Amino acid sequence: LFAWASLKHNDRLSGLVFDHQHVRYIPARSNQHSVLQLLQTIADANQRLQHPMRDSLDNPLIEVLTQALRLSRSGSLLILICNERHLNEQSSTLLRRLAKHTELILLPLSDPLEHELPSLGQAHFVLGDNHLSINTDTQTRQAWRSLGQSYQTAWQTLAQQLGAALIPFSTARP
Repeated sequence: LFAWASLKHNDRLSGLVFDHQHVRYIPARSNQHSVLQLLQTIADANQRLQHPMRDSLDNPLIEVLTQALRLSRSGSLLILICNERHLNEQSSTLLRRLAKHTELILLPLSDPLEHELPSLGQAHFVLGDNHLSINTDTQTRQAWRSLGQSYQTAWQTLAQQLGAALIPFSTARP
């Protein structure tokens, strides 16, 4: 919707679409082709989510925000859609730098499991060659819930400090 709205207002549109393996830059243009190219790039990234992750869980937001600092022009509108848990001290610092010369709209995405672990007893997780087992007892679930709340609070605080719009959304809502 943001892309089509920018085109309707004759604004130039560019984008950085990223996941844990790729960052793709769509150069700024003000035509329908740029919107379609951005949407296709997002669809391609979405399709890669169907494949099991084998790489580390490094935070890709740092590289993307660094590129955004280099590529964005003063007065640009930057719309950031990313995993809620990508916010850390380094990404916050980069967002503060971006906010000095761009307008920000922040859309952190979360999953209900990032805020509320189910009571499963002993749970086992595998990522490539890495294995993790946790006991989802009451204490662990409460600590997990608190961690999820701390991310929401951090996004709210940062958006308020930057004067940025904050529109959190969840995979639980279509």
